[in-house]
Amino acid sequence: MYDPPEESFPLTEDWDIYGLEAMKEPLSVPFYFGGEREGGMAPGFYRATTRFVVPSLSTPLRIVFPSLKGNGVRLSVNGRSLAVQGDLASGNATREDTPFQAIIPVELLSDQNRIILDFYSLTGFGIQKVPYCIPEDKAGFRISLMFFLGDYLPVLTIGLLFTLAIFLLIPGVRLFHQRKIGISMGITLLLMIISAMEFIHSDFLPVSFLTYNKVFLSAGRVSYAALLLAVRWLYDDELYSKVNLKKIKSVNLIILILAGIEIVLALIILIYPFDIISLLIFSNKTILLSLPVVVTSVWLSLPRSQAHKQLRGIFYGFIVLLITGIYDSISNNLGNGNIHFTFLGTSVFFCTLAWDIIARLVANFSKWDVDKQKVEHFRNESITDPLTGASNRKMLSIMKNKLSGRYSLITLDLDNFKVLNDTYGHPFGDQVLIDLVILVQRHIREGDIIIRMGGDEFLLILPGCHEPEARSLAERLLEEIKGHAVHSANLSSGFSCSMGIAGNDDFEYSFDEIMKKADEHLYKAKEHKGGFV
Repeated sequence: MYDPPEESFPLTEDWDIYGLEAMKEPLSVPFYFGGEREGGMAPGFYRATTRFVVPSLSTPLRIVFPSLKGNGVRLSVNGRSLAVQGDLASGNATREDTPFQAIIPVELLSDQNRIILDFYSLTGFGIQKVPYCIPEDKAGFRISLMFFLGDYLPVLTIGLLFTLAIFLLIPGVRLFHQRKIGISMGITLLLMIISAMEFIHSDFLPVSFLTYNKVFLSAGRVSYAALLLAVRWLYDDELYSKVNLKKIKSVNLIILILAGIEIVLALIILIYPFDIISLLIFSNKTILLSLPVVVTSVWLSLPRSQAHKQLRGIFYGFIVLLITGIYDSISNNLGNGNIHFTFLGTSVFFCTLAWDIIARLVANFSKWDVDKQKVEHFRNESITDPLTGASNRKMLSIMKNKLSGRYSLITLDLDNFKVLNDTYGHPFGDQVLIDLVILVQRHIREGDIIIRMGGDEFLLILPGCHEPEARSLAERLLEEIKGHAVHSANLSSGFSCSMGIAGNDDFEYSFDEIMKKADEHLYKAKEHKGGFV
């Protein structure tokens, strides 16, 4: 992808370097100078020039540099400035190791063309891939993909990390029992996002390049410590159930030491008076100290993950991180620039681990939800009359504690229920009770409660209901019952009932007093052989 396409014209001529006293001869691409490495580079301006020849064309040329190193770069062709990126005044920009391109107009081209690249660099500069020219109408998908990977992939990766962090911090805290796990992993990802800001290209930073690097490098270190804590908490129960106390103490000691190392490194990065070059050298030299953190995190995930498909993803993420870390460390120590790919590997690993944690938390929540439904089911069974489906007397004590404001009570008792049982049998009597509850439930509201107090006695609790409204409901129920016939086992008969009504419209009486009043009205209604009082 970074090699010149077939239809392009590679710029293979040597480049003259100005600004480095040690450089007396032209250099071929790729070349790189950085800090205390070869050439004695110091922060400031440098210039690289070369010449190129292209055939006569009728379309503009696109000149492409797949990878340029420098905080600020200006491209000039035949004396005309064509493109600038980064900060050429003070170097406060994160435009390092990025692709760079510009359009060369047809009228600007000649038989001999001269390219000038002016660099402003604080840590290093160079051309790390062979540049080339390509006719504008031939610049295809491959070049677009190269710029996408260089400019937008870090943004998308950080967006993914941020989404996972928000999921863990907000819904996770509210929904999951393991709140400390969601919070610690969410904080880990947020710290990772801060450290990943190195890879978000910005032409002008609000702070110095040194301060910016200190913040994201120290945040990266602390993120490893937070990762250890999150993973340790996640697998806490399993660890305690599978190993002895001595081994638990060893694990905790290892985690404490590794997390302590990362925090100490973060403090050194923040507090020690580094210059920008020595800061990056220190960070690059110590990057592999984080490898034990990754190994420990994967090991802690083993006890509960062996039967999970997510484990495969964690190991893939770990392998990607391992390869990118080793590659960047070797590349850095060979003098080929700063770390380029470890961010991608770290992000892949963190994402696979975060996804595993989210999957486990969702599974735990699903189990908790199922258990909650079971508890709710058993609770409903415990407060429900098995014959009629009405609530039983346990609901009465619950409602007494919950009721507030205005409400009304209706006590209901079947007339001559014993006669019905003696005449038609108890199965027929049971059907009468069932039909009565069904009729009542047709007329009451969703929040109203019908309670079977025992035998053929029922209580209607009507929250927020005025006493006149309760009387209106009683009238409708009596009318419905009057026209209803019970059918059971080839037997058919009607039935009637009496009701007593009382309400707390004046808020003067307690529940027990209103209940007593309703019972008194019920007895009066029974004396009048039906109806309601």
